[in-house]
Amino acid sequence: MLLYLTVKLMQKQNLEQSLLLPIKYIPPPLKLDLLSLMRDIINKRYFSAAEALDYYAKEWADEAPFFLGGIQLIITSIYEPNPIERERILDRAIEDTLDNFLIYLESNIRELKGPIDLIAVFGITFPTLLLTIFPIAAVFLSTVFSPTFLFVLVDIIIPILVFFVLKGFLEG
Repeated sequence: MLLYLTVKLMQKQNLEQSLLLPIKYIPPPLKLDLLSLMRDIINKRYFSAAEALDYYAKEWADEAPFFLGGIQLIITSIYEPNPIERERILDRAIEDTLDNFLIYLESNIRELKGPIDLIAVFGITFPTLLLTIFPIAAVFLSTVFSPTFLFVLVDIIIPILVFFVLKGFLEG
């Protein structure tokens, strides 16, 4: 959406007109929000499109904090009289938004890395290791490890354990 806004604002410094471009090309969930926003602008619920867009960005601030900064830079560019400086501000809006989005994704990936590693260890590495070690252990400790014990551990206990660990991470 920000890219559509900046492209249109680089052509013409009119926020209301630039809102029509993302409305035309963005898929429905966001498109409906923008149509509602445009309706509110037309019905004078907001004083200006800048005020409406700022309000819309603040609604998304919790879920997409990178979005708020980009919108605020776009709004700032509207009031810039110098076209070269305005274009620089619009470029910075896109760059800052993409940089902050990348940081946001990296932090989410770090949060997922631990659980995914744990699931990979319990679901793949641990059973493979057991299948490698059990034949050797069965030879030396034939009274402790039976084929039935190996079957129950690898085919029943470990999959159930991996299922509950995965379920706990997905729900938590």
